[in-house]
Amino acid sequence: MKITIINNQQYCWTHWSEKNINIYIKGSFWFEGEYFREEKACLKLLKLFKLESSQSNIIYDKIQPCINSLIGNFAIIIKLPNLVIATVDKVKSYPVFYRYENSTLKISNCADNLIDRTTPDSFNLDAITIFKMSGYCIGKETFLKNVKQLQPGSILFFFIPEGEVIIRRYYKYFPENNTHHVQNYGGIEELNKITMQVFSRMIKSIDGAPIFLPLSGGLDSRLILAVLKKLKYDNITTYTYGLKGAWETKRAKLIAEKVGVKWLFVELKQRPTRNLFHTKDRLNYFRFAGGLSSAPHLAEYYALLSLRKEHLIPENAVIINGQSGDFTSGGHIPSFLNSQSTDKIDIDIFLNSIINKHFSLWTNLITPKNRQLVSNKILKSLSLEERKLISNTEFANFYELHEWEERQSKYVINGQRAYDWFGYEWKLPLWDDELMKFWQNVDWKEKRGQKLLLEYLDEFNFSGLFKDINLSAQYSYFPNWAKPIKPFFHALSGISKRDVQYYYHKYLKYYMTYGAFYPQKNYFEYIKHSKWHRNNASYWVHEYLDEVAKRNNFLYEE
Repeated sequence: MKITIINNQQYCWTHWSEKNINIYIKGSFWFEGEYFREEKACLKLLKLFKLESSQSNIIYDKIQPCINSLIGNFAIIIKLPNLVIATVDKVKSYPVFYRYENSTLKISNCADNLIDRTTPDSFNLDAITIFKMSGYCIGKETFLKNVKQLQPGSILFFFIPEGEVIIRRYYKYFPENNTHHVQNYGGIEELNKITMQVFSRMIKSIDGAPIFLPLSGGLDSRLILAVLKKLKYDNITTYTYGLKGAWETKRAKLIAEKVGVKWLFVELKQRPTRNLFHTKDRLNYFRFAGGLSSAPHLAEYYALLSLRKEHLIPENAVIINGQSGDFTSGGHIPSFLNSQSTDKIDIDIFLNSIINKHFSLWTNLITPKNRQLVSNKILKSLSLEERKLISNTEFANFYELHEWEERQSKYVINGQRAYDWFGYEWKLPLWDDELMKFWQNVDWKEKRGQKLLLEYLDEFNFSGLFKDINLSAQYSYFPNWAKPIKPFFHALSGISKRDVQYYYHKYLKYYMTYGAFYPQKNYFEYIKHSKWHRNNASYWVHEYLDEVAKRNNFLYEE
């Protein structure tokens, strides 16, 4: 039996060892009101788990509640003489990968380090198909059949004498009590209490460091800015990136000026930004961030490149963004649920709702065969294989469970890798454990469309940013020169019977607000396949997958 822990130094994990105990950790956590990181965190884990080098057995029921009690963003690997434990936090802030075959277990913070260079690894073609549809692999799968990833809220146990990998879930984003309802002002007061606790704890951990806040003008980043100001944290710089003149830019600038914080605008001009895609640094960043399972994000990468080039962001900056407040507060629950005349919904409606929303990066891939592939994976992961009908409440709860477990933890959270690439510390207050626990137990009718959150923000109106504030209207994502073309496409849509979005995607998205994030060097490259794509991320999945295949001399079916 052979055990190998591969700690890729590029990911900057802390490694602590004593006698026959090795602990690897990334991130930080709170336990009983005290903050732990790096070596201090390792020593706390040693004490918390009562680890001893001679110990050969630790009962699952003892470890799971201990991990569940840690509040923070972290990943941990522990190696004892006869036992290996690996775990990630409740949102998989930092990924952990493993490979077990031929009585050999390898665990790493870098999926590329688990590729077998001596024998050709085989691609997992089903996982790749799903990746191209969504931008991430679902379940524990990666591009390779023998390389797996830990799911959010999971622990891997490996007892060396027995030689068996055992995965246990210590957390799921699912109501603890389906009958729990938050009632009006009482719920708002509870939400405010928890929000203040979360932000006060975060501020304490930052310890006066400069905060850099990506400000979009939406609710989430605005909430973070407003609460930080309420709690008297003034060392804040906000920044907004994109095309000059976009409505989000105007709104973000107005918000920053209203509360008196520094605001930076990072203009991402289309041609220079696209040229950055074809650089060695971007190529290396994709390799760093992809994990053989998730499409890397480019927006924050480009923004930080610009800020660093102009020396506008210090090395000790802590970056705080608004992920994923819109999800936890109910903003992703399908709106049609409220209009259902029956409380029994066909399971196919549930599946199609998920697939059309999250597995449509390329519409030509949504074939009957691929729909069935994704449906089977979803049903199995949610233990709904035998169900034909579900209630409205089950629909909402399982919909959120699936998105938390897959898109949020695999794709959205993976955006933090841009900060890791440049060596910046980061925080995700809206993904804090206490806020997650609050929101997961709010009845879906109370939070759908962010109803409770909007009531909360309207009631407390922090820094005057939510009530009676005259923000700029949400303007079109089209550049001014393209607006006169829109009626032509609407007319063409009526004649051809194609959805007007078909023409927007095929001809105009390359020049719209997020046009700078397309990797194609020119418009003619874009136009070849543009009719099927959803957004710029559609191309990121192909670029990353092709780079993995080329780097490792693999072949896979298109």
